[in-house]
Amino acid sequence: MAALLLTVAPFAGCGDNDSPAPKSEPSRSSPSEAASSSSSPASFGTAVPSPTSTPDATARSLGPCLLTPASVSDAIAGSWTIIDRQAGGCSFASDRGARLGVQRVEKRPGEDLDDLYLGLASARVSCTAAPREIPKIGGFACVEAEDTGDLVIGNVIGGDDLWVVIIPGAPGGGDHAPELDAMVAILEQLPPR
Repeated sequence: MAALLLTVAPFAGCGDNDSPAPKSEPSRSSPSEAASSSSSPASFGTAVPSPTSTPDATARSLGPCLLTPASVSDAIAGSWTIIDRQAGGCSFASDRGARLGVQRVEKRPGEDLDDLYLGLASARVSCTAAPREIPKIGGFACVEAEDTGDLVIGNVIGGDDLWVVIIPGAPGGGDHAPELDAMVAILEQLPPR
């Protein structure tokens, strides 16, 4: 987790105006953009689905970013671009000043898909409240409290990897409902498992 925090550190401490918000209506410049942020919190003890199919080729082909600027723009208001691309993840920024990070969690030698599902299940212990389940992709979103400020985290298995999507929460704590709504909208852009 330390490497992940180093990757996200530049995003910590963004103000309320920098928080991404899910789209509430389609953009006039792109009729294909639509709102997709309806989700309700699920109970903390919800079981993680077991793997029933082979990894999705579409998610695997997205490389180090998992998401594209277009898929993020379809989910969250604004025009999104990749501002940093590394082997283990990417950083995105919007024209409105919001930021998000995507980090691939490195598998250890010998780990398989079952191990990824165990990792996904164990990631829930870091949530400060019940995570929001995203059944379409078998992932979840929640708030994690860190020394540098709260983070809204999305956890999902995409292709052969466990991915973490990060939105910095506004300082001062709180439930971070707008950021959680945005995270759910982003993760719902991923191909179903």
